[in-house]
Amino acid sequence: MADLSVAADPRVAARGPARAGGLPVLVDPLVLNSFDFFLDSGAVNAVTDPQRGCVFVADGGAFEYPLAGFPTVPVGLPFDQWVAYDTGGGGLPFLPWVAFGDIAFVAANATDTTTKDSLVILTVWCC
Repeated sequence: MADLSVAADPRVAARGPARAGGLPVLVDPLVLNSFDFFLDSGAVNAVTDPQRGCVFVADGGAFEYPLAGFPTVPVGLPFDQWVAYDTGGGGLPFLPWVAFGDIAFVAANATDTTTKDSLVILTVWCC
């Protein structure tokens, strides 16, 4: 007979995949590399299950200079996307330079709420 008390332990549950509406919220990580005048950019995508009534209800991002980003779709949908990019602002004290960002997504349905985030890493290389 299986011990079901382990599944109810929040420390064990925290190690499993983030869930909203009983299904995983899938989020892509993003790694960017800029070289000289080539300024890299990319998209972070998140998906949940609309058949369980799950939609994204909030999102937000925090970025170190020269990394920046913005959402491309409104909340209230079963998918969410942010674009992150190198602003090319210059003034970096040395190269290579690494900047970090984080984008958080909140999905919910009538009975559950899940927050999942994605790491964004930008490396600015010398010519």
